[in-house]
Amino acid sequence: MARGHDIAVDGGGSRLRAFLVMGGEVVESLARPIGVNPNTVGPERTVAEVARIVRDLAAPCRRPGRPEFDRIDRVACGLAGVGEAVTRLAVHVGLRAQLGNRVALMSDAEALLAAARPEGEVVILIVGTGSIAVARDRAGQLHRVGGTLPMGGDPGGGDWLARRAATRFPELASLGPVERCPEVDRRARAGDWNARGLLEEAARELAGLLDELLRGADLEAAPLVIHGGLIANSEILRHALRRRIEEAGMSLIPTRPRFDPRLGPLIALRPPTESSWPDPIDAPIL
Repeated sequence: MARGHDIAVDGGGSRLRAFLVMGGEVVESLARPIGVNPNTVGPERTVAEVARIVRDLAAPCRRPGRPEFDRIDRVACGLAGVGEAVTRLAVHVGLRAQLGNRVALMSDAEALLAAARPEGEVVILIVGTGSIAVARDRAGQLHRVGGTLPMGGDPGGGDWLARRAATRFPELASLGPVERCPEVDRRARAGDWNARGLLEEAARELAGLLDELLRGADLEAAPLVIHGGLIANSEILRHALRRRIEEAGMSLIPTRPRFDPRLGPLIALRPPTESSWPDPIDAPIL
C-alpha cells in the first residue's frame, strides 16, 4: 500500500502552524496567529484549535466517499506547554478523540531537538512567546531550564519583552503583546537606544538561562541551535546574545539545525537518514 501524507504541527504561545508532508517535503501549509499553549488557553482550546487546523489542511487530500483522514498516515504535534505529564495526557487524549490514533504528541522542544541533532550533544534555545533552553548530554539525558509560562516570567521571551516595553514606552501599551516586540526591534534598528537597551536586557536574561543550563549538564563544546519567532526575527537580539555567550566563555558553538525544524515532530518519530529528510531552509543562526 502506498504511503499517504503526514502532517506536522508546530504550536506555541502566539502562533499555530501545520505542514502537509509527502516524501520528506512540505507540500502545503497553514498558519494562524493564535496561541495553543494549554497552560495559557486550557487543554480544551488547544485540542480544538489543533484539530481544526489539521482538518483544514487535510481536507483537500480526502477522496470522495472515503473516511476523513484516509490519506493521512501520521499527525505529529510539537506544542509548547505539554512538558508536564498531566497536561500532555489531557491534550493527547483529546487530540486522539478528535483525530484518531494516528496522533503523536510531544513538546516543541522535543521536536526541535530531533531536527537540530537526532543524536549526541546539543543545546537548543527557543525564544518565542516564552523562552526555554534544553540540552541533551553525552549520555542522552535531557536537561531543561525555563518554559514556565504562564506561572513564571520566561525571562528574555516575547511575553517578558512585551510587558517591559509597555512600561518603557507607554505609547506601546495600546498595542497587543504580539505587536509590541516587532515595534521594539524596529525602533532599535532605527537607532533608538532605549529600545536597543531593552533587547540587550533580553539577551542578558537568555544568556543567564543558558548559563544555568550548562551548569547542570555535562557538555563539551556543544552545538547551539536557536528557534522561535522573537529571536529569529531580531538580528540585534541574536548578536547581543552571541556576544554575551562569548564574553562568558560558554562552551557553545552556534550552528543551524541538521534538518528542517518544520519536520521536527515527524523526525522525532522516525530516525532520519541523510537521504530521508531535506536540510533546513534559511534557518537562523546565532
